[in-house]
Amino acid sequence: MTSYLARCPQEQDHLSFAMRLLGDGGVDLLRDQDHRMRVTVGAVLADRYRRILHVTHPASSGWVLPTGPPAAEDGTLHDAALRVLTERGVSSADVLLDGTHPTYITALPAGAGATENGSIEFLYFFWAASDVVAKSKGLERLWRHATTLSEGNLRDHIISRLK
Repeated sequence: MTSYLARCPQEQDHLSFAMRLLGDGGVDLLRDQDHRMRVTVGAVLADRYRRILHVTHPASSGWVLPTGPPAAEDGTLHDAALRVLTERGVSSADVLLDGTHPTYITALPAGAGATENGSIEFLYFFWAASDVVAKSKGLERLWRHATTLSEGNLRDHIISRLK
């Protein structure tokens, strides 16, 4: 998170509760075992037309970015983001990670939104290496322009990354 905040110092306040928890020590982001904070990791996958992959999700009524919790086999958070893509039917051979730092981090303190505990989500940026995207595993997929993202801060981060 330190490297992210160095690039995006305006988000210090937004991430302050997560930084406090991380500063307390004992939070294992990969294992998601801290009762004070739920961790999710996701992927922003862009194609050569600068569109972003969206998927349907059983718990959502619309199109979302591919996200999920870290798993025991993940060595890093960006490994977790790649695994999330492969679970959505995208071959790891068809994508290229663009940097090892998150493109976007969002955090909600306990009681905010629909979360009893706090939550933090790390999104990593990938480029589709080809027009080929493997068959879906039961989830529908849609390529949409970044301008269609409803969350303004996330949209701005992605659009700046696409330039």
